[in-house]
Amino acid sequence: MTTSKRSRTSLACVRCRKRNVKCDFTHPQCNRCSVSDLSCIYADDSPRVDNHAFDRLGIQVHELTERMKIMQTELIKITAPVPQARHTALDTAWKLRLTPGGIRIDTNVSNVEDLHRALLNAVSQLEINNKTCLYIPGIYDSNSSSAETFSWQSKQQCTRQMQGNPQGLQSLAHICYQSCFLPFQIADQQKLLQVCHNPQGPQELLLVHSICAWVAKHSSIYHPYLCLNDASAAAGEAYFLEAKQLLRRCFINSNATTIHALLNLYMYQLSCERTTLAYLHIGLAIRMAQDLGLHKKEHMPIDLKQREINRRLWWSVYWLDLCAALESNRPTMVDDKDCDVEYPIPLQDEDPETGYRIAFGVESIKLMKIRKVIAKQLPSERIKGSCLLDAISHLETSLTKWLNELPVYFSSSANNSEKTALFCEEACVILNIQYFTTWIMLHRLVLNEQEAAASPVALLSLDVCIKAAHQITQLLQTYAKQIHWCHFYYCLDGIVESVYIHQKSFICNQLDATIKQAAVNHLVNTVRILYEIPLSYMQRVRNILDQIKEFLGQQDQEIPQEPLKTNNVPQIVMLKSPNVSMMDLIQQPTYSNEELNQMLSIYNND
Repeated sequence: MTTSKRSRTSLACVRCRKRNVKCDFTHPQCNRCSVSDLSCIYADDSPRVDNHAFDRLGIQVHELTERMKIMQTELIKITAPVPQARHTALDTAWKLRLTPGGIRIDTNVSNVEDLHRALLNAVSQLEINNKTCLYIPGIYDSNSSSAETFSWQSKQQCTRQMQGNPQGLQSLAHICYQSCFLPFQIADQQKLLQVCHNPQGPQELLLVHSICAWVAKHSSIYHPYLCLNDASAAAGEAYFLEAKQLLRRCFINSNATTIHALLNLYMYQLSCERTTLAYLHIGLAIRMAQDLGLHKKEHMPIDLKQREINRRLWWSVYWLDLCAALESNRPTMVDDKDCDVEYPIPLQDEDPETGYRIAFGVESIKLMKIRKVIAKQLPSERIKGSCLLDAISHLETSLTKWLNELPVYFSSSANNSEKTALFCEEACVILNIQYFTTWIMLHRLVLNEQEAAASPVALLSLDVCIKAAHQITQLLQTYAKQIHWCHFYYCLDGIVESVYIHQKSFICNQLDATIKQAAVNHLVNTVRILYEIPLSYMQRVRNILDQIKEFLGQQDQEIPQEPLKTNNVPQIVMLKSPNVSMMDLIQQPTYSNEELNQMLSIYNND
């Protein structure tokens, strides 16, 4: 009697499996391949479904639901109506003092619950330096018949700055949110204004605080003349902390408003260089969008305007997740085969500038998809012995097709020497920088092959990369003539790739003084541009500058000195710094370990 062996799927990489040695399954490169400095590839994709993980996720969801019920019950007890005769000015006294160790509360109230009531009763009238205090999250209306109904007692104080005040945050948001927040274009601006003026429930308050956080951070970096002269590192952080508190209530149930807020929080986190937490927010947004079926035609509503809102929301989440995946060298959370919804289009009543922003997002997504193929397929083509040139030729055809299908208003404008505030001109420069950057990414793989450094294919690829890098530097000089730098972040990949190619060109052409001098000139021009941009606080930008300076110093080339930055623009106070919420005084945590594990479980594919 013959017995059939059960088939097993090996998780080891190709090299370890052939050598029959133990592999630690580390992605994207196992430890053995890393130590040997060899390429590492896995023949089979890791399983995407883990039943044990789903079981753990179900248990954690159940535990979290029970905890939320307990918290609701306790919160209702805490915020219950206080009898008028219980705490009077005669028998209750408390005072806040700022000490070197933090804020100290001096009071004659011995019960923590009574102290909490006293603080909540007084904080609605509290003013510090003639500024109203910020929203306190999680206060229920004591007169409400349902625990689900929220009465946010300080909501009016939170939005007081944004109603009828030309120097309020709403005015600033109107100036720069719609025009500067590229990932998501608002289709129903009137509804958003109503939400900002009168937020209802935790989801809308989460959206308002996320917008305030991003606007404050963005304005402190790119429009400092519109804000208080505060350090950009702390701008918007108070709003962000309030949004994190609200996200604890909202992240379990999928909601379009919560997805919109997660986009704002993701971009805010990127501006703060907290990429790990930023990826967590975009991962939650992707899962919520998939739960709502935004990526499927069959789930689209009949109403044309709502259909367009859903399309924009889905492609915004897809775009940011794709960019995050390419930057962090991880797989995307969306399978393109499961997505059949059309790209967004401008509505009839929207202005041309909004149409340009929507078209920019669509064209950028198409280009990022080509980069995704480059990052995913080309390494495997080389390892498996397939014809690498055929794969590169196919992708070159895709790039040429993308360029030919690019709208006319996004054609190259490198010869434009006048300053302009039109987004169309700025988008044209950014898209062309991204286009030439993709060419470098396509051919750079050949340049990394040391054994083929002098081969005709490598020389041809180097020539293509040098021409693309020259174009990127010229386009960066064109971008520097723009009035503002709001979207320069989308050009950083191009700077990284062009700097690498300029250095490669200098090294590989030691006998050609003209080419060497051209490479040095491009590096010097890049340094001068990086001196001007407002992103010099970012570690990534400082690393690029240090890399160029070190290279120029090694080659005995003159390094341009950083000019002294002077700000002659008068400071116009448009944004008031929010006061710290009283909830922070009792050191309420933002995320517990269980909640963080829950969010990570939703974020991880396995």
